[in-house]
Amino acid sequence: MTLKELLALPPVLAIKVIYDCLDEGTIAAIKAKPAIKAPQQPRFDFALYSNGGNTYASECTLKQLDWYIERCNKSIAEGGQYVEQNKKQLEKLSEWRRWRGCNPTVIWCGKRGDDEGVVAAPPSDRPRVYPRTGGNGGQAPPAQNQDVDTDKFWG
Repeated sequence: MTLKELLALPPVLAIKVIYDCLDEGTIAAIKAKPAIKAPQQPRFDFALYSNGGNTYASECTLKQLDWYIERCNKSIAEGGQYVEQNKKQLEKLSEWRRWRGCNPTVIWCGKRGDDEGVVAAPPSDRPRVYPRTGGNGGQAPPAQNQDVDTDKFWG
């Protein structure tokens, strides 16, 4: 088999061909290694908040997840009142990073907030930014007029 023919094979078949060509010592060394378990798909989506709204980890590529992880590590290193919250966020992001590393193009399905059976958008370097819900959509409440005459208002 030529190199060109080997590279044309699907990866699983190419690995099988290579494995069959290994010497006994190498095969014994491979068999002595513990089996690696692929990470399970996270059951719950993880919201990533920003000024413009929020993005979900399920719709981020590795590049995006790495950016959020770097930002989180920077916040932890700086200290402050949100260190514990940032550590929890880093743990969740790391879980998503492990899964996305093994499944770079897989579309995630699971639970997002109170919604079961959510099918996320495909992973993207520019994931959709969703408007914040609750708390007036993340906006400041409108100023109220303090000059209202309550006697006239209530009649």
